[in-house]
Amino acid sequence: MKYRSLVAIRGFFTLQGPKPSGFNYYGNIIFIDFDFKKLQSFAEVLKSKGYDFVDIFKAEMEEGSNVQEYYLQVEKVEKHNVNSLMRRNNEFYELAITQKGMFYDGFDTWKP
Repeated sequence: MKYRSLVAIRGFFTLQGPKPSGFNYYGNIIFIDFDFKKLQSFAEVLKSKGYDFVDIFKAEMEEGSNVQEYYLQVEKVEKHNVNSLMRRNNEFYELAITQKGMFYDGFDTWKP
C-alpha cells in the first residue's frame, strides 16, 4: 500500500498498534521519469544518501501512448514515527521537483 498523506501514514501507525518510540520501517521508494539516464544519475544521488538501489524498469505504456516511462526503485530501513515519516515523504516530493519532470510516486512501508 502506498502512503502519500498524513492521514494514510497515521492509519498505518494505528494498524500497527501504539509504539511511542516508533518503528523500523523498510521503505520501498519509487520515482518516475521519461529519461532513463536521468533516473540513473538520480539513483547515484540517492545512494549517496544511504538508499539502496533496486532497479530501473519500464512502466507499462498506456494505450495510445508512444512515450515510455521508467520507474526508479530504491529502498532503505529507517526508524520513524508519524511525523518523521511524513517529513521524509515531503522531502521526496521536493527532491523530485528539483529534477524537472520527475515524479515521486510514493512509498510502501512494512516492518522488516
